[in-house]
Amino acid sequence: MNMKTTKQQAVDYMKAGKYIDAISLLVQLEKDEIKDWTLYYALGQCYRFSGQLTSAYQFLETAKQVNRLNAEIAYAFGEVSQLMFKNEEAVRAFEDVISLHPNRIAAYNKIGLIYARTGNIEEALAWFHRGMDRIALLEHAGVDISDEAYRHTLKATMELGFVFPHAKSEDTMDLQLIKAIIQNNIGVCFLEQGAGEDAEKLFCRSLGMVPAGAAYDDPAHYLQLMRRSREV
Repeated sequence: MNMKTTKQQAVDYMKAGKYIDAISLLVQLEKDEIKDWTLYYALGQCYRFSGQLTSAYQFLETAKQVNRLNAEIAYAFGEVSQLMFKNEEAVRAFEDVISLHPNRIAAYNKIGLIYARTGNIEEALAWFHRGMDRIALLEHAGVDISDEAYRHTLKATMELGFVFPHAKSEDTMDLQLIKAIIQNNIGVCFLEQGAGEDAEKLFCRSLGMVPAGAAYDDPAHYLQLMRRSREV
């Protein structure tokens, strides 16, 4: 199997979600001294989606060092860092994403979530509001961002002809959905601060923003919990 065929087979495995099989071919390419950021990124993502976070971190860190101007590498590195509880590194990576791609609203949300989960509610709220401000700016300018358009651009820039799937809805590019997600997360922060009424209003507002068919039920979940607590 020549190098071109090996790379295509690896991409086919990745598309099919056969990440372990893809890794064996990508490692073979690396041994053949094809060392570039695309290979390191692909290996990092395959290790990540196969649950091998230490290896994922190492390869994505290398990819980021080789290509510091790629927002998607920084985003993937931030996600793996977050999963490994390397919170400071994750925040820096998502800040890099915002510097390179200010309209990647999910990065603002990711930073907010990290601060919220580590107990720094005020800093979390600051980042959530920065995300909402950016959304308002885009809406005012009539800029529409979609997951489909982003994936199309990404395919061209990542040199793979393939984009790894988003792991969660909070990674979305869809402005309406990410707006609902951030609104919900602000509500969770308010709930943590004891502002139950304000939190409930935000959950209701967030629920009304979720696009039809979107797999995001957090606002409904929190509303149900609050209503159950009042019944006790």
